[in-house]
Amino acid sequence: MNTGVTAIVPIRSFSGMTRLSSDLTANQRHKLSRSLASVAVKAALGADLRVVIVSSDPEVRAWATVQAIDSIDDYGSGLSESVTAAVGTLGNDPWLVLHADLPLLTSKIIDSLAGEVATGESVVCPSLDGGTNIIGGSGPFKFSYGPGSFTRHLAELVGAKVVVSKALAIEVDTADHYAALSTLGYMPSLAT
Repeated sequence: MNTGVTAIVPIRSFSGMTRLSSDLTANQRHKLSRSLASVAVKAALGADLRVVIVSSDPEVRAWATVQAIDSIDDYGSGLSESVTAAVGTLGNDPWLVLHADLPLLTSKIIDSLAGEVATGESVVCPSLDGGTNIIGGSGPFKFSYGPGSFTRHLAELVGAKVVVSKALAIEVDTADHYAALSTLGYMPSLAT
C-alpha cells in the first residue's frame, strides 16, 4: 500500500483527442477519452493511491464526483502550469502525475512506481516520442510538458529513476497509435 502518494491525473475534457478526428467521430473520441481516463484512475485506485483529477471541465469534474474522486481546477493556463499548481497543493508529500491516454496501465505498474516515490525517490517514464507519460517525486516541482519534455524533466529531477516499458511508453496520441493498438486488441469498443 502506498499511503500518502497522490496520483494527479490531468484531463482537459473528454471532447479532445482531436488528432484522431480523421479516424474517429466526436462521439467515438469522447468514449475513448473516458475509457482511457478510467484505465488511469482504476490503476491508481488499485494501487491504493489518492487520486486527484485536474480539470475545469464540468463533465470531467462530475465524472470524478460520481466516482468519489477529488478534482481541482486546471487554472486554464496549460498543462505544465496546471500540474505545477496541483502538485504545489500537496506541500512536500509524494506524488505521481500520470496521463489519461495510457491504455496498458495496471495497478501493479502504478504500485511499483508509487513505492519508489513513497521512499523519496523520483521517477520519470518517457513516451515513445520523447515526452513524459508519468513522472513522480515529492514536494513542489515546475513541469515543462511539450516536445522533448522527458529530457527537461530528467534534468530537473537529478538522480531520478528512468522507467522504460511498453506499458508506460505507449500512449494514444495519434491515429496511427489508435490503429496499431486496435489491431492488437488494446482499444475498447467504440460502437455507438
